[in-house]
Amino acid sequence: MIKRLISDFYINSIYDLTARKVKSIGATVLIIDLDNTLAPYFVSSPEKKTYELISSYLKIGLEIIIISNNTFKRTYNYASKLNLDFICSARKPLAGKTKRYFAEHSIPLKGVLYIGDQVINDMFMARKLDVRCCLTNPLTKKDHLSTRLIRPVDLHLRKKYKKQGRLGINLEEDNNEREEI
Repeated sequence: MIKRLISDFYINSIYDLTARKVKSIGATVLIIDLDNTLAPYFVSSPEKKTYELISSYLKIGLEIIIISNNTFKRTYNYASKLNLDFICSARKPLAGKTKRYFAEHSIPLKGVLYIGDQVINDMFMARKLDVRCCLTNPLTKKDHLSTRLIRPVDLHLRKKYKKQGRLGINLEEDNNEREEI
């Protein structure tokens, strides 16, 4: 079970994950967690930096899907402004709904990179899907009620994995050159 909670990669924020870096690790599809990875849960519309980031990913031909345990209304309102597909009420870390989505949309697992801010929900989910995963730090310390319950365990696991050198490959290490978005 513990191996299922370890990420392949980590980065401070999705906003530090350049399109060039995504391409260099061979990703063709990004599954991006919405709340506290792409935006704080209380932010209803994408910010300018989000439009720029998504645009940079789309320019290199990446397919992007937003995933969230949040409601249809929350996920649809955010994803539709970016003109992206989404999976709402995903029931992470249960993988059934997402596996059905992948099958219905013929998404090859080999090129998928799952990006999320939670060790327990997101990294465990990625492992159940058998896709690579990238752990980010939460964008804010303010969490939705359901996340507040597991965040202390998440923080404990992060510290433990970091101390043991098991967080994954740091994708920021060679980000000295920032690309133009």
